[in-house]
Amino acid sequence: MDIKTRLAIAQKSGIASAGKTNLIKHLQGERLTQRQAIHAKCCDCMGYNADGRMDCRMPHCSLYPWMSFRDDRAERKRADLARRSGPTGP
Repeated sequence: MDIKTRLAIAQKSGIASAGKTNLIKHLQGERLTQRQAIHAKCCDCMGYNADGRMDCRMPHCSLYPWMSFRDDRAERKRADLARRSGPTGP
């Protein structure tokens, strides 16, 4: 599918979201930040319906570790903080 066709589909499909906005920017040739590119790819992969607020549950995806709303993201952050702060207690 050519870029013009993909752009037309992206513009009329799905819901309004940061991912969709970033995907359209990318298809128009604009440069994206790393975070914007991740959101754009997630939106593209999820059929333009990724509002960034649900877990796609695709752990095999290379971008999955950086997905903003993974179900286990809050728990992983707590574990990372605990690991970085070192042992606690006497």
